[in-house]
Amino acid sequence: MSKNKKIIFGLVLILLLASGFYLWKGSGRSGTKTPEEAYAKFHQALLDKNYDAALAMIAAKNRNSYRDAFSDREKLDRWAAGLPDKITKEGEDTYDLGNGGRMKFVQDASGGWEIETF
Repeated sequence: MSKNKKIIFGLVLILLLASGFYLWKGSGRSGTKTPEEAYAKFHQALLDKNYDAALAMIAAKNRNSYRDAFSDREKLDRWAAGLPDKITKEGEDTYDLGNGGRMKFVQDASGGWEIETF
């Protein structure tokens, strides 16, 4: 391969890597761009009884403490059935669930939103 082709190949590779990083950073690991979107994904996963997907929406630092609560499927299903379709913003990262409960969100290292506590 000639020197010019190597340079062009290197530049194209750098551009591809940079654009991939930009797309990855913008959507976050959770794939959510807002707390409302993170909640909707979490809520739908619970309604679908996709407990692993719901648990994945909880911030990694807190996930293990919620794992035990997710083991009682009957109780979790009753709780999920009472969750609202939409949440109401109370503060910068805190939302009212409308049933006396609150949910706090946090951004992960790549900018996506996850549930911190509820």
